[in-house]
Amino acid sequence: PVQLGEKVDVESLFAEIQTELLVNDRRPYVPPEDCSPDAVTHAFEDLTKMESTYAKACRDNRFRFIQKKEFEVPEEKKQEILAAFDHFDKDNSGTLQPIEFKAALQAMGIPFKDEAAFQKVFNEVSGGNESISKEQYIQYNMKLNEYKDSPEQLKASFEMMADQASTITDEQLGMPPLTEEEIAWLQSKMKKDDAGNYDYEAFIAEMFAAEAAE
Repeated sequence: PVQLGEKVDVESLFAEIQTELLVNDRRPYVPPEDCSPDAVTHAFEDLTKMESTYAKACRDNRFRFIQKKEFEVPEEKKQEILAAFDHFDKDNSGTLQPIEFKAALQAMGIPFKDEAAFQKVFNEVSGGNESISKEQYIQYNMKLNEYKDSPEQLKASFEMMADQASTITDEQLGMPPLTEEEIAWLQSKMKKDDAGNYDYEAFIAEMFAAEAAE
């Protein structure tokens, strides 16, 4: 760090002055109390603590792999959600039974790998009841659409980590909150440019293109 180098330079200069005075049989130099070696050391320690606290605060508020931005579900999607509910509410009760709820979600492109997974979701959405109200159904589907990671959200996250640059360095990628496993995975997936930095925009494009093809 710059401050550490400057501190070492000052201490070396002070020692050199004292040595010259000693060699020439002169009294040691006594600096003002607030500039004494001990005072400089204490000031440096305080500065280091403050910088550490500041850096942590920056990381806590700056590094979020997925930045959850305010997101408005498109009106077309809202209508699709409502239409699916009305279509599968066969008895017009204003609620969906388990089999109706599953059919409505499948129509929305939300499959379940097994019955246990579906039952878990049903219990959470229904609040333990035997059927799901229209309001519960709408809230669940809105959340699914609102919090789905998008290319824009990922790009915004990378931009914050990279100080708004179009590429990201190993040092920037290695900052919290990413774990070592996440960092290693990203490094293995992202291509480097001629400067040795990672092209995260190409990575995002390839990732979502692959998802669309599945």
